[in-house]
Amino acid sequence: MLWVTVLAVLAGWLNADITVQTMRIGLIESMQQRGQDIDPEQLREMLGNMERFAPLLSSAGNLFLVVIVAVIAVMFWIGASLTGGSTRFSKAFGVAVIGAVITPLLSVWFVTLMWKLNPPEFRRMAEFFAATPSLGLDLFFGGAEMSVAVRTVLQRCDLFNVWWIMVSAVGCERLLEIKGAGRWVVPVAVWALGVMVAAMWASLSAG
Repeated sequence: MLWVTVLAVLAGWLNADITVQTMRIGLIESMQQRGQDIDPEQLREMLGNMERFAPLLSSAGNLFLVVIVAVIAVMFWIGASLTGGSTRFSKAFGVAVIGAVITPLLSVWFVTLMWKLNPPEFRRMAEFFAATPSLGLDLFFGGAEMSVAVRTVLQRCDLFNVWWIMVSAVGCERLLEIKGAGRWVVPVAVWALGVMVAAMWASLSAG
């Protein structure tokens, strides 16, 4: 868990410049939509504060990975209870933490590397989701006319998540003592629920 936390915070710090860019554009567009007059001096001061606090905000934002681990642990615990496996929460938490090293942690670092190699420029949130690199089906079926929700679903059908499902299935069998097809059903169900939440969040943010 400490390893997940440290690397998540470090990845957020490395992405501070992207955080500044998205916050700057979001601030200006928000002021324009509300019909506010943008005072150049005030705007310069606000942008300066963003640049100073961006590393902290970006790193703190990546701590959502820690929350995700806890939520996924609860899901594995419920899944194990429903499929006749172990009801010890510590074992479910172990499966969730092991999976967190693969995804989303590895995918966060993959995105960080790709952004450093080819820095994106965002004008609005829809472009943010479209520019997020992946190793998923969006590489083959993506298009400019595709909705952000569908693109998000295709992005989640990637190698990192396939790897996560396989490792989690082993954890369900060995740690949670789930027998038969249940050891696959539980991680696939957890992954599918995560995809639905991500797609809805992307649609709301892009709208």
